[in-house]
Amino acid sequence: MSRKYIIAIISMILLLLSGCTRLKQGQTNILNDLVVDDYPGVRMELTEITSNGTSYVMKNNTDTGMSFGDWFELQEYREGQWYCRELMPTDERHDWVTLDIEIFLPQHSEKDGRLSWICYGELQPGKYRIIKDFWERKNGESDLSHTYYVSCEFEIAE
Repeated sequence: MSRKYIIAIISMILLLLSGCTRLKQGQTNILNDLVVDDYPGVRMELTEITSNGTSYVMKNNTDTGMSFGDWFELQEYREGQWYCRELMPTDERHDWVTLDIEIFLPQHSEKDGRLSWICYGELQPGKYRIIKDFWERKNGESDLSHTYYVSCEFEIAE
C-alpha cells in the first residue's frame, strides 16, 4: 500500500474519532436552528436561577402588544455552538406537557413568570440559554403567521 493511501486512511480515522463525543444525559448534538433576538425591544431577563428552574421577566419596550405562552426550549453551549437539550425520557403512560395558554404583554410593559426545567434533568456546570417564543398582537389578535424568539443566557457554576 502506498504512503499516500496510508496517510488518507489515518486522516479519515482521526476525522471520524474527532466527531465522536460522549454525551451526558439530556444532551444532544442537534444544533440550534432558531433565529433569536431578532425583534428589537422585546427581551427576557432571568431574576433567580435555581437547580430546578428560573424566574424571569418578559419585557416589551415596543409600541406593539405581544403574546407569549409557557413553551420554552433549553440549550447548552458546547464547543462554540448552541445545542438543543433533550427532554428526559418518560414511560408510555406519561409525557411532558406544556400548557397551551396565551399571555398578553401590552406595549411598554413587563410580566413575571417561572420556568421549571425538571423535564430536562439536572443541569451540569456550564453555559445555557432559554429560548421563548412570542407573537405580535394586531387588532386584538395574535399574529401567528410569524413566530419570534427571545433568548437569555445563564451559567451553572461548579
